[in-house]
Amino acid sequence: MKSSTLQPVMNTLQPSSFFTNFNYFIQYSNIAIQHNPALTLLTLFILLTHITYTTDIKKTINTTATTSNL
Repeated sequence: MKSSTLQPVMNTLQPSSFFTNFNYFIQYSNIAIQHNPALTLLTLFILLTHITYTTDIKKTINTTATTSNL
């Protein structure tokens, strides 16, 4: 295999890619705050609801798994 074909895969597997994406999100949200604060509030609301929704799903899965074991 060529190293050029593996390079994008290795970039996605690096843990620093999350911080890079988060840095991009902060930069774009700062631009959005300057131009349209409501858009930034909407983005943060969607992000927070997504986080709470996924954690609720995990709680439901864990609860279902524990009750089915009884």
